[in-house]
Amino acid sequence: MEDSVHRSTIKKQGEDVGEYAVAIGDLSAGSNYTTTLSGGGIFTITPASLTVTVVPGQSKVYSEDDPILEYTSIGLVGEDSFTGALSREQGEDVGEYAVTIGDLSAGSNYTTTLSGGGIFAITPAALTVTVVPGTIKGVWRRRSDIGLHYCWIGWRG
Repeated sequence: MEDSVHRSTIKKQGEDVGEYAVAIGDLSAGSNYTTTLSGGGIFTITPASLTVTVVPGQSKVYSEDDPILEYTSIGLVGEDSFTGALSREQGEDVGEYAVTIGDLSAGSNYTTTLSGGGIFAITPAALTVTVVPGTIKGVWRRRSDIGLHYCWIGWRG
């Protein structure tokens, strides 16, 4: 009779990042052998790589509320999902601001990398200045203190 090992999955506990003891489970070579586990019996799960890319072209008009920053991702497993949100450098003046990872997270089972160096832009607000008809008095050519009345539409201050 030929000896054989009956295959079995060696048992491990856990599916999250960490170190776990390995058990022999139901691995058997039959009644002629005593099966033992050697070699430390530690199984390590390391974080999976997760890449977050900022959707390009995101912006707002000066003085408006920031929108929720959009992104795409590669690397989420199964039903895992994100919590939190991307953020950006502080500032409210017209200009470009770097997007940061903020508190966006998929948990400790992932090492998250922000890819692409996203930029968020604040663009100028429109301001229309209109002279109020009939408010110009005096001789234009000789006076610099003429009372000129105007109104504006779009002032955000």
